Amino acid sequence: MSHPTALSPRQTRALAALTSCRTLQEAAKQAHVGFSSLKRWLAKDALFRQAWRTVQADLVDEACAHATRSATAAAIVLHQIMMNSASDGAKIAAAKALLEVSIRTIERTQVEGRLESIISTMEHLREQAGYHVRQN
Repeated sequence: MSHPTALSPRQTRALAALTSCRTLQEAAKQAHVGFSSLKRWLAKDALFRQAWRTVQADLVDEACAHATRSATAAAIVLHQIMMNSASDGAKIAAAKALLEVSIRTIERTQVEGRLESIISTMEHLREQAGYHVRQN
């Protein structure tokens, strides 16, 4: 049995449908493929599964990029709620969210600095020992 190296047009339509439909049944119907075929591709077709994982990763990357672009606006909204809300609960929740983001940012910066220091030390030690450090 030969293994295909490319997705069929039906599988390509199914991938597109999977990105916009809430259920496998809806996706199969939208792509004009059988429900059992779609389930089989997802369960047993390595090429289709890899393509689906790639599509999912792309969707997550796009969502993360959108969230990053919205971060400043979100922080402004939280700040406005913290300063202007009549509800103490809303003020506390907004303040807590802002503090958590600030703390995570500081921790990340500290970890990145430590990691850079460790890498620098390792490179220095390798050079002293006569190893050549390869740059990617």
